[in-house]
Amino acid sequence: MAAGAPDAVVAQSPTDSSMLVQWGQPTLNDCRFQGYELQWQSTDIGGSWATVTSCGASHAYCDSSCTVSGLPSNSEVLFRAKVHCENATLDGPWTASTPLSTLPRRAESMDGPNVSVLGAYEVAMSWSLPPSPGAVTLNDCVVQGWQAEIFDYASETWMTPSNGSCISALTNAAAAGCLAMGLSCGSSYQARVAPVCSNSDAQPAAVGNATTFTTQRGAACLIRAGRPAGVVALATSVSTIRISWEAGESNDCAFATWDVRLRVGSGSASAVAGCSGLTRETTSCLAYGLDENTSYHATVQELCSESSAASPVAESLEPATTWSVPAPSLSITLPLANSVVEIRPSEFTLMYDVDVEMPQSGGADVYPAWVICSRASEACSAACSREASDADFAIRNHRVATWPVNSSFWQQGCVYDVSLAAGAVVTRLKPEKLSEEATWSFTFQTAAAEFVQAAEAQSLGTENVSFTIAWSASVDFRCRLSNLAESKISSSQLASRGVAAMVVVGDLLPDTRYDVECQATLQDEPEVTSAWLAAGHVQTLPDLDVELAGLSLHVQPLCPTKTLPGYSMEMVPALELGRTNYTVALPNADFALNCTEEEASWRLQLLVTPRSKYATASIAWDDGTSQNDQSAALAVLTLPAEEVLVALNFTTRVTAGCQCAFGTYDVQVMGLRLRFQMSAPTVTKANGDEVSMDAVEDGHKMEVIVTYTSDALPVQLWNQLSLYVGPFQQVTIASPRPDLETQPLHQVYQLMTILSGAGKDLPLELSIAGALVGASSSQISFAPPFVTCLSTVGYGQCTAEELEQEQVYISTVGETMLYAKGGFGGHETLSSPGMIRLSVTQGENTTELCEDSGWVSFSEMWCRLAPKGASPLAMYVVGPMNETELVQVPWAIRYQPPIIDNFSEPVLQIMDGGQLYIIGQNFPDFPGEEASVGYEDAETVRRLRRAQGTGFGTSEVCTRVVRVNQTHLLCEMKQRIDLTAARCREVDLVVTWGDLRSDAQSVPMLLPGPQIYSVQDTSLGLPVEVGNGLPYHLTGINFGTSGNGKIQVMLGDRLCNITTRSDGEIYCVVDGPLRDDLASIYPETPVNDSQGAVDIVIPVPVWLTMGSSSTSSSQDCEPLAANWTSHVVHLLACKAGQFRENITNDNCTDCVPGWYTPVAGPFPTCLACTESSFANQYGSTATWLASNLGPVRRPATDT
Repeated sequence: MAAGAPDAVVAQSPTDSSMLVQWGQPTLNDCRFQGYELQWQSTDIGGSWATVTSCGASHAYCDSSCTVSGLPSNSEVLFRAKVHCENATLDGPWTASTPLSTLPRRAESMDGPNVSVLGAYEVAMSWSLPPSPGAVTLNDCVVQGWQAEIFDYASETWMTPSNGSCISALTNAAAAGCLAMGLSCGSSYQARVAPVCSNSDAQPAAVGNATTFTTQRGAACLIRAGRPAGVVALATSVSTIRISWEAGESNDCAFATWDVRLRVGSGSASAVAGCSGLTRETTSCLAYGLDENTSYHATVQELCSESSAASPVAESLEPATTWSVPAPSLSITLPLANSVVEIRPSEFTLMYDVDVEMPQSGGADVYPAWVICSRASEACSAACSREASDADFAIRNHRVATWPVNSSFWQQGCVYDVSLAAGAVVTRLKPEKLSEEATWSFTFQTAAAEFVQAAEAQSLGTENVSFTIAWSASVDFRCRLSNLAESKISSSQLASRGVAAMVVVGDLLPDTRYDVECQATLQDEPEVTSAWLAAGHVQTLPDLDVELAGLSLHVQPLCPTKTLPGYSMEMVPALELGRTNYTVALPNADFALNCTEEEASWRLQLLVTPRSKYATASIAWDDGTSQNDQSAALAVLTLPAEEVLVALNFTTRVTAGCQCAFGTYDVQVMGLRLRFQMSAPTVTKANGDEVSMDAVEDGHKMEVIVTYTSDALPVQLWNQLSLYVGPFQQVTIASPRPDLETQPLHQVYQLMTILSGAGKDLPLELSIAGALVGASSSQISFAPPFVTCLSTVGYGQCTAEELEQEQVYISTVGETMLYAKGGFGGHETLSSPGMIRLSVTQGENTTELCEDSGWVSFSEMWCRLAPKGASPLAMYVVGPMNETELVQVPWAIRYQPPIIDNFSEPVLQIMDGGQLYIIGQNFPDFPGEEASVGYEDAETVRRLRRAQGTGFGTSEVCTRVVRVNQTHLLCEMKQRIDLTAARCREVDLVVTWGDLRSDAQSVPMLLPGPQIYSVQDTSLGLPVEVGNGLPYHLTGINFGTSGNGKIQVMLGDRLCNITTRSDGEIYCVVDGPLRDDLASIYPETPVNDSQGAVDIVIPVPVWLTMGSSSTSSSQDCEPLAANWTSHVVHLLACKAGQFRENITNDNCTDCVPGWYTPVAGPFPTCLACTESSFANQYGSTATWLASNLGPVRRPATDT
């Protein structure tokens, strides 16, 4: 079976001599492939088929394409292909293509034309026409005309000249040349020419050669300005573009202006605002008023006085696009969208991505409307707040919009939707764009407080514990301590965020573990309360306390004949921590006085109180009888008539609540029948010198002879005797003195002690176990205490100045600690409350200022002093026992003067009352003492400050002074403040409380300085006659009234006696001339119209001084001055032959000898007169000349 035909023979990619031919592979069937045959045929010339040989003789079966060359140009060609088999009978049929034309052959490029310069503005171009020699080879080009072009170096462009015949040559195939007109004189050009083919594919592939020529200059030729270079346009805003360029050569251009234009797209360029009237040196401008988001090309041309010299137009390579004004969009909202807000919002904040402002309507801001709504839920109810308030919405820094909201609007747990209306703001850039509606949501939910520190134990007791807790917020909290048996809740207390708060819980069980839980309510959000949060645990201590809180002996005397009252006896020494042995002595004096001097009996009950309520106590005494129930079994102590001493010993056993600790206390009760006689004591110094009883000191030795006149006492009893000087128990040593025993049964001992204590007229007594068994008739006084340093800083911290002046300053506000250094006695009993103390009182007033006082050591005492009055303070050392005044401390105690820093008004209001706040430091609040406010002349204050101890008075300013706090006083001012003492323009205000006065302030108060508006002479007619009561009227402000003290008015050199005065007007009368230096200028009365006199206006100074009683301003502070120039003076004339140099005085000067014109009046110059004339006139400035004698010098005369 024969092979099939190739599929789809296709010709493509033609050139002027070749094409690419492709075909589809045929079906071979029984054909054994030998090769393909490809033929071509030109349909234009009707030729036969020709086999293509350029592709080779044979092909592979898969090689089904061939580039056929050697084809005729500009011709339509057909192709056909078939397959050849080894058996030719099986060859396949032909398959033909569709016709396709080759391209025409292009004309050759032409040589440059011949150019003949015909003058300054035109040239003739010519070229050869084919087929003449030298003509262009046209090939397949069918000529329709010739394109003659000229290159202008100024514009750097090729163009066909519009003037001349070169335009018509474009359509004239026979044209062999053309005339180019309208060129620039004296300019260089290039010329070229090319055929215009009917088929554009036949046009020359390359531009032809060019011919260079230069037009003639000519007599009137102007060289054009060079094209501007580097034109650049750069957008700077939504409506402005910066255009810059470089000027070309000016050549023959007389610069007129720059023509700067902008064009949009392919439209025409238009002049723009901002780029006119530029100088040649100005090669940039800012075009404004443009459309936003628009691309502009810039053109620049240099215009000249001669339009032909204008430069070519230069254009920017790239357009400039003005910025666009974006509509405002939100970059952030506060509260943040979809956030959970824990703190009540007090303000909403929107931040925009562009600068914005309020929209305007009629020149006024238009405030937006906004809505806040809560969503309905289980936690909250739906509610909305709609607002549109002028005062609320504000824009800050052009980007941030804020408006306040009422913090009480928020509900815990609510979701809020916020909406701000569209157009709430607009862009600052124009054209303005409106903002879109802003909506967002957030949730208000404050988190409950949490621990930042769980319970940390601070102290643990048997029944109480203390621990600290710190919270994540400021809260009102309480804590709960629980165990299986009980639960204790602490009282509510406040705690600041992050600050550990101390919690104390009492009434707990000893040796018990408690779990600690705490619950807190937010201070700022009382609706938010936490759950009970586990905070840890605490363990109370076991009860190991075996100490006693009370130990006393109840004594009931047993009298056979009557019932005597019982009483209680304290232990000796007094109950103290750690001591277990005590003694109680029962003298028989009560029996001797009330019952019998024979046998004495007492029923005794020992009262024991353990310090711990969990401890128990048991009591036993000598016979072994227990006293477990103190209300029952009682001991009885009997002192037989023949005995002087019996004793009964009590033993108390205390068992701690834990049953693991025990304590034992022994109490010896003695029944005594003792009488001791004491001789007068002897006091000596260490060197043996005897000391008077009224000036003993600590460390002096005292000896007393004591005699017992009954049966002998055991030595141990003598050793229990103690000497007491007043309340001060002395360490006593007893020594027997048998050499002094003069009678049988007498015992004599010498008791010796080293004295210690404080006070005067103190009794000397003998005691055993707290019972008085003897007394001396002598009294002892210790040397008075003394103070060497009194300080508010610390003991002995006095400055050298304080020591020298013996003076200390205390605060007027709050308490002051006073530390006294000196000598106050060294007995430890002095530390007992009230034994000895410092006392500070206010002069003769007995009000005590020392709220508390105490003894620290032999040389140190303190006083906590509260300010209560301003009069002089006195300090005393008082004690002991009966509060006897021991000594007055010579140191002076003074208050630190309060300081005035400033005032609510800088100028003192001297009229119509009002209020003035005085601002300063340490204003006291003395009970019953009101402050008084006055003023002092500031200059005087400064002068007197330099003189120590110099005082000065004050004048009242306020009717009432209210102390607002320690830094502010409110002065209710008087209706009129007398300024007599305030001679200066400023004063220092002074506040006094009794004799305490404030320090003068650093900034004095200004007095309202008078201001003169006008001064009028109110006399009738011209005030020529001076001497009797010329009235004047002054107007102004701050003249005050008589209630403000005196005011002095000086007109020139004369005091103006005030007749009427108000704050804005003064009427006064002056006697005598206003200025002494013008006295001779005033005419003598009654001459008022002397020939040659003139009326002149002279300046007269007006002096006004407030508060002054002086008649000379030099003795006062500088007064207020105002020049008054309305005073008219009748000025006398100078004598003939003189002239006046100055109209403000009466000095007349002789004219230089010569001829002068006789003119009346006090002229300030000498006017020459004509020859042969003279003046015989009083009041003229003239000299005379004798006829025919020439100039003669002669003094002027009146005749």
